[in-house]
Amino acid sequence: MTPTEVKQAISLCRDAKIPLMIWGHHGMSKSSIVKQVAEEKGIGFIDFRCSQIESSDLRGFPTRRKLGEGEVTIYCPPAELPREGEGILFLDEINRADDPVIQAAFQIIVERKLGTYSLPDGWQIVTACNYAIGYQVNSMCNAFVGRFCHIEMTNSEKFVEEWADYIMNKHDDESALKVIAFMGQENNNICSKKAGTIDFDIEPSPRLWEMAIRVQTVANKYPKHIVHMVMCGLIGHELTISYEKSIFTVSPKDIVEKGMDANMEELVKATPDQKRGLVWSVASYAKKIKASKKQVVNVLDFMDWLLKTNDSDCAVVLVMQVLQPVIGGITGASVIMANSAVANILAEGKTKGSIWYTELVKRNALYELTKKSLEST
Repeated sequence: MTPTEVKQAISLCRDAKIPLMIWGHHGMSKSSIVKQVAEEKGIGFIDFRCSQIESSDLRGFPTRRKLGEGEVTIYCPPAELPREGEGILFLDEINRADDPVIQAAFQIIVERKLGTYSLPDGWQIVTACNYAIGYQVNSMCNAFVGRFCHIEMTNSEKFVEEWADYIMNKHDDESALKVIAFMGQENNNICSKKAGTIDFDIEPSPRLWEMAIRVQTVANKYPKHIVHMVMCGLIGHELTISYEKSIFTVSPKDIVEKGMDANMEELVKATPDQKRGLVWSVASYAKKIKASKKQVVNVLDFMDWLLKTNDSDCAVVLVMQVLQPVIGGITGASVIMANSAVANILAEGKTKGSIWYTELVKRNALYELTKKSLEST
């Protein structure tokens, strides 16, 4: 990422309320860029150089307080930590910090609390790390790095261009022009030629997928390539590519609210993977809204279409998911399908009070397939 792109990523992560970790060679102005974002937004900025502090500089020192007839130990948070307003709490050089400092930072990153201290809602956490190449760093466990979106500031022609603009604004003289001319001859003249990389694999987790949802919620405010890079920093490059390719023109809401006729032209273009994805998302949406009769009919029409296109497995999974709240007490489609007693409940009509049941029995093929799938276990 270039400095401008890093700024946009910081803003995106701020809107999505996601902790951010910026990687790059030392001396690339990572710290200055984070500070510039705060200045441009007119918000506060607090910089902790983690390689130069102790855990007590974050947690505070212990003191005694009277409690009833005795005393207890409490920690007094440092004055530097914010108490109100908005801003960026910047934990710089965090992979050069001692382990106790990293553990203290872990708590404030994960819980936004540290002992008796709570970070105000308007404050964003941003960290920065230097590549291990040619630099003394400490290892960080997966539990820690798995709490962040990771982005890299890298050298490129665009990086040189933005740096040249910055340096001319700061040093408008002949010497600056000479340096810029030299940088223009070879990109690697501006910083280390060593190939730096993040020394761990970015792997997905339910926590990071929830962060990805928050990114997608505010994505329309930012350029697509910035959103893409932030998604890569959360769940990894390959999975982001797969996710972006999986997005289908028809949404689950379209199917439930508008029905098949309005969406058929696009649905016939769906890949098998996209169909499976729609099955789970349609079921989730239908259960959340407590579907009306019309919406139930639309979902069952979708199931019938799946049967007609030889996707009976998808149809069964979908009907099991929407019947789950009706049958009650059982979680997960696979568990429902493995319980023969549920087949008897369905066959005996004990779910007749449900719109799902009354509409399902009108569809003989779908109804019989559902019973057969339940009874086969």
